[in-house]
Amino acid sequence: MSIDDAPRETARRQRLEVHVGDRIFIPGPDPAAPVRDGLVLQVRRRDGSPPYRVRWSDTHYVSLVDPGPDAYVNHHDYDPEAT
Repeated sequence: MSIDDAPRETARRQRLEVHVGDRIFIPGPDPAAPVRDGLVLQVRRRDGSPPYRVRWSDTHYVSLVDPGPDAYVNHHDYDPEAT
């Protein structure tokens, strides 16, 4: 496992803790595919479980996401003026 794989490996071992303003990363279906990332705009359930409303950085499209076990999150403070 490389240093770059550490966040993914950690996410596999524990439940994602997602908050508004976090950036979620979802790897492609194979190692050569790009990782897709987006800004979490809404956590719909009180317990923090999916689905999440996410604005994707590549398309700016907003969708509901139920991430798989290979997803990982970078936690950030949300600034509504920046979106």
